[in-house]
Amino acid sequence: MSALPYVSIIMPLYNAASTVEAALQSVQSQTVEDWELIVWDDASTDQGLALLEVMDEPRLVLLAGKCNAGPGLARNGAMERARGQWITLIDADDCWDPRRLEILLNAAEGRDDTLIFDDIMTCHDGPDRRLVPWRRVHGEHAFGGSGKSARNVSLSAFIRSERLLIQPLFPARYVHTNGIWQSSRQFAEDAEFVFRLAAAGVQLRYVPEPLYFYRITPDSTTARASDVTLMRKCIQDVLEMADWPQETRIAFADKIHSLHRNEALYLLYRALRSRAPREALRLLLSTPGVLAILPRRVVLVLYYHIHRLIHGGAMR
Repeated sequence: MSALPYVSIIMPLYNAASTVEAALQSVQSQTVEDWELIVWDDASTDQGLALLEVMDEPRLVLLAGKCNAGPGLARNGAMERARGQWITLIDADDCWDPRRLEILLNAAEGRDDTLIFDDIMTCHDGPDRRLVPWRRVHGEHAFGGSGKSARNVSLSAFIRSERLLIQPLFPARYVHTNGIWQSSRQFAEDAEFVFRLAAAGVQLRYVPEPLYFYRITPDSTTARASDVTLMRKCIQDVLEMADWPQETRIAFADKIHSLHRNEALYLLYRALRSRAPREALRLLLSTPGVLAILPRRVVLVLYYHIHRLIHGGAMR
């Protein structure tokens, strides 16, 4: 192993004592061994940090913030101390396929202007915190392509994708030299970060294999977000962040329209659940596009709950 690690892995830690050991073990199982794992404890109130402190792992770097600052700033604290040529991210309640680093680094082909990301397998939080695979986030036909080979992705195609959820591998110079950091947003800070990297010139490359296992939990940031407008507001801010090409600006406008429709669908669900038929009717009349996406969403929700119940997954 070289004096400096090839890859710096960044993990924000907040009250994840029941899952962080599994996350660490998935990193230790990587076929690529030249890495450091930098964990930033974001003022947790459980024993997660204490569990890591007794680990016999020389590649593990433990840091702690004085107050709870949120995931974006926690990642910044860890990235500031990263020594690797590449940086990648993992959350303390998720896990990796053992080949993840190897496959992503091979897909990078040594280019220092490329952000590589893989597909994500969403998983139920099963009995004994076991990850139970449910469905892929992107799939083989995502971003206008097809097949199992790694491929370049235009920024416009990425923006128009159904979900902007990725966990990328990217050159460390974008942080240390270009000064690209995550913001203090409590939601969508990871998506905003990708767009900051894109504005700095990074190229996107997709590996259509689900190598990242994403845990769906009731207490996750996504599940706890009560303001359904947060993602749209993030995209609106990103649109004004840089002098984007016209094609990209059109893609952002399409995304904002899509998110408006998603918000209306969520509010419709709330109205029906609260037995407020007048509010539900108002939403349908003001956003008729909701009817176009309603059947698919209903089927997906039913599929999710059936699969969750069969496998004993926790309710989100």
